[in-house]
Amino acid sequence: MTAFTLAASYHSRDIEVTWTDGRLTGDFSAVGAIASTAVLLEGQPVVSAGKVARVTWNDHLADPCSAYALMIMVLGRDAHLVAGELPTTPTSRAAS
Repeated sequence: MTAFTLAASYHSRDIEVTWTDGRLTGDFSAVGAIASTAVLLEGQPVVSAGKVARVTWNDHLADPCSAYALMIMVLGRDAHLVAGELPTTPTSRAAS
């Protein structure tokens, strides 16, 4: 099982969102915004931030690095890891 949790200030509230094997849980509005962003970006590249070099074109929430990138997009750059660990193995999946 792979999981990580980010904490952030979202709409003036302190929240947490957890990614576990492709599933988001936590603050309802933040989870909804992240999931909506994933749908909007379907078929487009999502490049993860920081030390992780990974690109996905589809099913963004299935990949922990792409999910992390989407979480940062929605929650802001001040979001920080409070539990778990991000994978560091670079991979790339072509558009399908």
